[in-house]
Amino acid sequence: MKRSFTLLELLLSITIFSLITLALYHSSNTLKKSNKFYIGVEKKLATYNFINKTIFMDIYHANGKIDIHNEEKNIDTIIFQSRHSLYKNYLPYILYIVKDKYLFRVESYQKITYPVETLKENSIVDNLGVVENFRLYKKKDKDQYILDYRTKEDSIQPIRINLQ
Repeated sequence: MKRSFTLLELLLSITIFSLITLALYHSSNTLKKSNKFYIGVEKKLATYNFINKTIFMDIYHANGKIDIHNEEKNIDTIIFQSRHSLYKNYLPYILYIVKDKYLFRVESYQKITYPVETLKENSIVDNLGVVENFRLYKKKDKDQYILDYRTKEDSIQPIRINLQ
């Protein structure tokens, strides 16, 4: 007598194999969606951290007086000279300005004056994204600044910068 699989056993094994394959496909598809979402979140956080670090380093390495001009209720224009440069300029002048809710960082080796109507040649302009608040407060009698910088989706506390 020959030993072999019956048709019922064969159909049952194909059904079980199909269910397992379907479950694996569903879990791998969910994993791909999850990875795509978290890669986007990671890119946003990396950009936000780079912007925060740049602003912090610019202000921390300020070379002298920081001019703060209040434009609106929650927007300041800031002009100063810094020892920090993103483009290897020596003691660049830096301007942070908000136009149409976009924060721009301008780096120039030529002095920038307020009010800013036009930029000098060879000024490098970086768009740092949409902001809701951009305020810099100087504490009285101290070289300490508090930066209130927020985008729409932020709920982050203000950054405190000590210049000592």
